[in-house]
Formats: sequence, structure tokens, C-alpha cells
Amino acid sequence: MKLVLKAATAAIAIMTASVTAIPAHAASVVYDGTTYNPNDAIVINFTGVQDPNSSGTLTLTFTGTGTGAQANDYLFTYSLLNTSTSPSTNISGFGFNITDIVPSGSTFDLATSFSTGTYTFAADGSISGGYSVDFCAASNQNSCAGGENNGPTPGGTASGTIGLEFTSLPDSFTITQPVIRMQNTANAGGSDIGLPGGGVPEPATWAMMLVGFTGIGFAMRRRRKLGLLQLA
Repeated sequence: MKLVLKAATAAIAIMTASVTAIPAHAASVVYDGTTYNPNDAIVINFTGVQDPNSSGTLTLTFTGTGTGAQANDYLFTYSLLNTSTSPSTNISGFGFNITDIVPSGSTFDLATSFSTGTYTFAADGSISGGYSVDFCAASNQNSCAGGENNGPTPGGTASGTIGLEFTSLPDSFTITQPVIRMQNTANAGGSDIGLPGGGVPEPATWAMMLVGFTGIGFAMRRRRKLGLLQLA
């Protein structure tokens, strides 16, 4: 009897070890050069482009991938604090682009993505200021551009969950160009967008600017040399 119990215990131990040894699906999100794994929080501070007194802080926590009907979803909780000192500013939504999906055979599917909580709609398109995003969580149905007075006022927080669905579950993807939409701001027109760091150009933009400045420098030097030769 003891031998039977020992054999059964050993078999259970082997089965348990084999089950726990199965690796979970690799899942990560990249933002601004940093890789975030499940339960990691991405914190982004935004400042208004036209009204620097309008601002907000987004905490986007990657909670993992879904199951069942959400098997191809990356799930997040969001908390968007309105840190504006402009007294009437409200934040009507936030958005970002989704790039560098790995493997490349998977694509983002907005139609089955979702947003709950303060922002009850998932959309894409123009969010104002010349910015267009692949995904936005918005207070206005089918519109990233807002136009409503919904969302937190200064000191208030929007919160909820979002699910980003893909045609097949990717190993990773990159979030780029995060932006918030603000209403009732102090600038002309009464609306604004907030960008990380108050709209500081991205590395690619800096590179293009440096190339341009270098070209201008060479052109000015060449003109100066030609002028000196003509005088001679």
C-alpha cells in the first residue's frame, strides 16, 4: 500500500512539474525605449501645446493578456489625473499609435478593442492639432476629437480599463505619440492637446532638424567662400 501511495505521489509531482514548466505567452509593451511587462505601469506627463497651464498625468498599467473572447487582447487599467492650473480645463480623452507589432503577421483590430470607465468609447482618427492616432479612449462616441465637456476637471481623475485586440496575440508592440485631448482651456479656441514634455520633438524629428541645420551651415559657408573669391 505504501509503495502504491509513493508511486501515486511521485506521478502527481511529475505532472505538476510538467504543468508549471510550460512557459506563459511572452507579452510586453515598449514605450520610449523601455520594455514593460505585466503589472508594470507606464507613467506619462502631458503639457498643453497652446496652454501650458493645462496638463495631465496618465498612468497606464499593463495587466496582461486576456482569455476566452479576449484571448488576443492586451489589457490595461488607466488613471488620468488632471493636473491643470487652468481652472476650467477638462480632459476628454487620450490616445496613441501602435507600431512595431511582433510578430509582423499580427495586426491591431480597433473594431473589437474597447474602453470602459470614464471614457466609454474606443475610436481612432484625428484628435486635433494635426495629430491622428490608431487608438483613443474618448468620452464622445466614435470621435477622438472630443468636443464635449466630459472628463476630469483640475484635481479630478479619469479611470477605467482598455483592451487592445489584435488578429493574433503578439509578443510585443510599441506605443508611440501619446496625446491627451483637452476642452475649455485658456487659449484661443478653448481646446488643446497635451504632449509628453510639452511637445518636445521626438528623436526622429531632432535628427531631421539637425540634418537641416547642418545643410544650412554648409550652404552659408559655401556662399561666404564664393563671396571672398569674387572680391579677390
